[in-house]
Formats: sequence, structure tokens, C-alpha cells
Amino acid sequence: MTNHTTNHTTNHLYYQIAGSYPDTMTKAAEVINKYADVDFVDINCGCPIDLLCAQGAGQALGEAKHKLRKIVMGMDRVLDCPVTVKIRKGKGTKNVVKVIGGVVGEEEEEEEEEEE
Repeated sequence: MTNHTTNHTTNHLYYQIAGSYPDTMTKAAEVINKYADVDFVDINCGCPIDLLCAQGAGQALGEAKHKLRKIVMGMDRVLDCPVTVKIRKGKGTKNVVKVIGGVVGEEEEEEEEEEE
């Protein structure tokens, strides 16, 4: 599921995508990267709608730390723009924050190793 939008307050053009399969989300990011000129791609980990959560997407993805980590890392690897993650306070929020913090921490460690 994708949503293409412009934020009218900042004029940023982006896609927000929701899903629960790392390979599918990474492939979607590859397609976006190839065919769209966007400022960022946002992963939806905040939508509480049953339709998405029943498929493991939206807010339910926040509860699946390993899947979320694979999705963030896969999308980041194939995109030429930043990856963001939309969350809502509530179910799964702490997991999302831990996963994102871990991914960012790993990237910083890799950059430090490259500099040495």
C-alpha cells in the first residue's frame, strides 16, 4: 500500500508505504527510487486500522522488531533519499524506537570504522 503526497507546509514530496514483508518493501523502495523524485520515503508504523494490522503492517509492524529492522535496512540500502518511520504513541512504539536507534547506531559505528 502506498500513498504519494506533498506536505503543504514544507513542500516535501514523499511516498508513505505500509507493508510487512522486508523483500516486498525493499522492492517497492527500489521502484520508487527508480521512477520518482522524492525527498524521502516514509514507512507507516503508526496506522491502527485493522485491515493493515491484520496483515502485520502499520502499527503491528512496530511489534515485529526483526521484520522492521530488515525493512528499514533494506530500504535504506536501495534508496537515494532518507527513510523515515511514522509512529504513534501506543502499542509497539518502544520497539520502533529501539529498532531505529539500533540501526542508526550501527551506521554510526560503520562510519567511524571507515574513518579509521
